[in-house]
Amino acid sequence: MSPINIGNSGQITIPMNNHCVRFFPRFIQSMVLVFFLLMLTTPTSNQFERGIALVVLLAGSTIFFTKWRIDKSILAWLLVTTIAGLISLFIGSLENVDRAFRHSTVYLIWPLVYVYFIGFATKPATLVPFLKAIIIGILIASLMGIIYVSTVSMGFDMKLLSDFFENQGARLGFHDGYIKYRLFNITTLIYGVGFVYSIVASSYRNSWVTHRWQLIIYATIVLMLVAAILTGRRSLWLTIFIAPIFHMLLSFLLRQKISAAPFLLFFSGGLALLLILAVIFDLGILDMADLFTSSADFSGAESNTARAEQYASLLAGWADSPWFGNGLGASASIIRSDDLPWAYELFYVALLFHNGMLGVMIYGLAILWLFGAGVRVMASNLQSQPILLPLLTALGCFLIASASNPYLSKFDYLWIIFLPLAAINSFRVRNNHRSIISTNLSSNTFPPS
Repeated sequence: MSPINIGNSGQITIPMNNHCVRFFPRFIQSMVLVFFLLMLTTPTSNQFERGIALVVLLAGSTIFFTKWRIDKSILAWLLVTTIAGLISLFIGSLENVDRAFRHSTVYLIWPLVYVYFIGFATKPATLVPFLKAIIIGILIASLMGIIYVSTVSMGFDMKLLSDFFENQGARLGFHDGYIKYRLFNITTLIYGVGFVYSIVASSYRNSWVTHRWQLIIYATIVLMLVAAILTGRRSLWLTIFIAPIFHMLLSFLLRQKISAAPFLLFFSGGLALLLILAVIFDLGILDMADLFTSSADFSGAESNTARAEQYASLLAGWADSPWFGNGLGASASIIRSDDLPWAYELFYVALLFHNGMLGVMIYGLAILWLFGAGVRVMASNLQSQPILLPLLTALGCFLIASASNPYLSKFDYLWIIFLPLAAINSFRVRNNHRSIISTNLSSNTFPPS
């Protein structure tokens, strides 16, 4: 084998036979998709094994993929948010270095990892497999929830199945008039409502949504609504109502024609499924309505009372350092978890407590830029709408649902922010002047999807 050649242009050429050139990039891409699908269906579990897989994927993509380009605006926002994270890390480390560094991964390490992967999204076609993986992930997560509730309800006991669900944090409660189950992948359902609604509510032609995928999406919607009803999760039920509103808002900004038919079909279908499930599982529709409206009851509902206490504790702690916050790893007077003392259900209030007004403004402006850049891309390029509109609709719904749950404080859910960024990057770096960094590592090319 001949040695590695470094040309005058700085291009590094690694001699490989044609079989390797074709096989390894496609293999790595397939593994990235498998890893992504596992994040959707079995999040937060098997962390050690997933960490090893992530290192392998990082190394493989570095070796076998060639074109890495990042939009200069994305890199600029990464720099700004990283500086904000470093400030919070410094402040937090003054009190407890270990806690501060453990907390810092979500603000410093994981964004760097995601942006590194974003750099390989130099063609919009590379995003399509991820959109399809989201559909499959929602479908699997829905089936898992339905199977779990059904088997427990029928008294079906199979050790292999029980062990699997136990590994996924399964819990099930039968209450007066409603069922409430827990699996780690319920977060995928919360995201999925806005994602699939946006697809069926928009008329896409010549896009990735082929006739076959339309059928899969419709089946996914039915199963997702069934699982959503059975979860007993108020944040998920809320998403069902706000998804059409957010989609209509984005459609209005894009000056798209808005039809009431998908909206009516979505809710009439959901109501029909609710009536069917009420008969099968002996659910009380009025009891479920009371559960949903209890979100505003901060005196009777136990979970709401706990959040109200956290709210008061976090605001009192924030008042001690309003501009820069108390730093990463810090905890308020009320501690939610002994293992993760900095974690609280009220994600945005905790963000204010840890990062202060300066940090909240920086992260908030970064999110606003993401939506603004996405709308500008969709307005100037109609081909981007079938990719970006579902991603941004789902992101908007998820950000609202995150107000009372710390979903975005984990690696498994940060993709919800960075996948739209990857789509924006893919459309903006096709012209080299949009890219602040552009490198060609070898003679390979990113495999077509």
